[in-house]
Amino acid sequence: MKKITIIGLVLLLSAAAFGQKYSGGSGSSDSPYQISTANDWLELISTSEDWDKHFVLINDLDLLGAPLMPVGEGDFDEEWNYILTPFNGVFNGQGYVISNVVIDMWTESFAGLFGVIGENGQVINLGIEGGEVSGIMYVGGLVGYNYGIIESCYFSGSVYGDFSVGGLVGENDNGTITSSHAIGSVELGERVGGLVGRNWEGTIESCYFSGSVYGDNSVGGLVGYNYGIIESCYFSGSVYGVFSVGGLVGDLFQGSVLYSYAKGPVTGSHWDIGGLIGSGSSTDNTVTSSFWDTDTSGQTESAGGTGKTTAEMKTMSTFTEAGWDFLGESDNGTDDVWRMCQGGVDYPRLRWEFSRTGDLDCPDGVGLEDLGYLCQRWLWDNCEALNHCDWADINHDGVVNMNDFVILAANWLDGAVPAKPDITWVYINNSGFNGDMSRYQTTNYNFAHYLNDALASGDIIVDDNNVVGNSGPYSGENYYDLDGVGYTWYGATHGGASRINYSNGEFTVDSGFESHPVTHVSWYGSTAFAEYYGWRLPTTGEWQAVASFDGEYTYGCGNTINEDIGNYRGSRNTHGTTPVGQYGLFGYGMADMAGNVWEWTSSLGGGSQYQYARRGGTWYSPADDCTVSNQTSSFPSNTTYHTGFRVCR
Repeated sequence: MKKITIIGLVLLLSAAAFGQKYSGGSGSSDSPYQISTANDWLELISTSEDWDKHFVLINDLDLLGAPLMPVGEGDFDEEWNYILTPFNGVFNGQGYVISNVVIDMWTESFAGLFGVIGENGQVINLGIEGGEVSGIMYVGGLVGYNYGIIESCYFSGSVYGDFSVGGLVGENDNGTITSSHAIGSVELGERVGGLVGRNWEGTIESCYFSGSVYGDNSVGGLVGYNYGIIESCYFSGSVYGVFSVGGLVGDLFQGSVLYSYAKGPVTGSHWDIGGLIGSGSSTDNTVTSSFWDTDTSGQTESAGGTGKTTAEMKTMSTFTEAGWDFLGESDNGTDDVWRMCQGGVDYPRLRWEFSRTGDLDCPDGVGLEDLGYLCQRWLWDNCEALNHCDWADINHDGVVNMNDFVILAANWLDGAVPAKPDITWVYINNSGFNGDMSRYQTTNYNFAHYLNDALASGDIIVDDNNVVGNSGPYSGENYYDLDGVGYTWYGATHGGASRINYSNGEFTVDSGFESHPVTHVSWYGSTAFAEYYGWRLPTTGEWQAVASFDGEYTYGCGNTINEDIGNYRGSRNTHGTTPVGQYGLFGYGMADMAGNVWEWTSSLGGGSQYQYARRGGTWYSPADDCTVSNQTSSFPSNTTYHTGFRVCR
């Protein structure tokens, strides 16, 4: 039985009384049903006889966080055979976004905005932001179980499940997923992947995942268990599991991985842990021209692929010599799958990541080169057959015309698509905070990423041993102390010392401290980091609302604290700080909200009107300092061995 809110039912009955279906259209390919309101979506959920029709989203849609059931459904009979009523129609999001999607199916399977997409089903050009999806088996942010086509879609949020759990798709069974991505966190169970939980004879091409993946076995940054094809994909984030854990694929079972890479920490507690591939179950596996970052992953072994240093991973020739097809070269093809306009700055990025904003040609940024590129292809049509008209069909409507020019013009003179730090976001909606907050305290790795970006853009300079603001409202203020001294209290040896270095025009992190929280960062530096990427620091009220788990917690880790669940004075760790998330997740799925480092907030507080409040306690604090209600404060220029921050949006 469908779970629809009473308000939604009243709206449906009201619409029916006036004889209007959805917001217009007839459901044909020439006149698709129009989805414009939450009521339209409720109607789609409840009208399975329309699940073979054509639909278009005609504006952004907010589902307001109300728990809903999927479009397209599945179940099992007593012998575990599938009972499926799939979505076999075509849903075109037209580049619009559905926000605040909540699918709460902890006792059921086939969970996602779409529960099941059939072999004739298609979902294209759709974004989901602020999503939270949970279920038992076949759980995905966009689709629980897919054997159709997914193209140019994304999901941002959190996904939880026990088996075949993915950020975008839980199970991809003979389906096709192209030019799509997911951002956020994917957790629990087995066959867990950042993008797809299990890829069974399916194809995944030109896709990526950025965020954190946490599971038991067959855990991968992109795909947990692969018995299909993965081509031209990447993973950026962190992966943790027990066994069969890989940066890109956890368990590669008679599958193929081609022209793909992984970067970021990969951790496992038992066996078959690999920088790119955790385990390879068959001699029929194929891993071709694929790489992982040995510096950031912490792994020197993999069941396939080639390990490279960070410097090598940021060098274009590493990939072109292996046959990768890049913009600006033709020896490896003319599809221009990848792009790297400036060597040594970033890892390879997929070409479509840039083209969707009108950044069609090098150099990075939207300017005259891109306008000229668009004009050369003006009024080209049949674009799908022509690689989206050499990417000039920005909105993928099949023709290069004024609609594409409008997108380019809207981004005119914007800079390059920013390679933002790998932040794992958790969507939270309670009485004190509604939005995304970073699961982890900002790490040395992420802050060094920002420093390199800000140095390249001229926003900071290095003055002796200090990083100083060079533009904006905090110009001249100290952001970071490169020579910050640690302390030797409570079992620590130089606890909380600065771990970021500057040499030859580049910021790097001491080996082994990439995932520790950044310390010796001022309020100015914390705020500048957040604002650089369009984020912000939480207020004290927002921080407490999240840490207290809606009023149920005394500490950010429950109603008690001990050395097994928090890093505080009793923990006595050698380096003072510990890697973020080492003590587990609590409350809304947050880490280290009790201990490790104090966290700057955006709120004034304390002994002076010029001081900013800090929350959460630190590695050297007694237990009382780690309560969610405790607060200290400091001047915004202060940099210490015990203070860091997290961000929200």
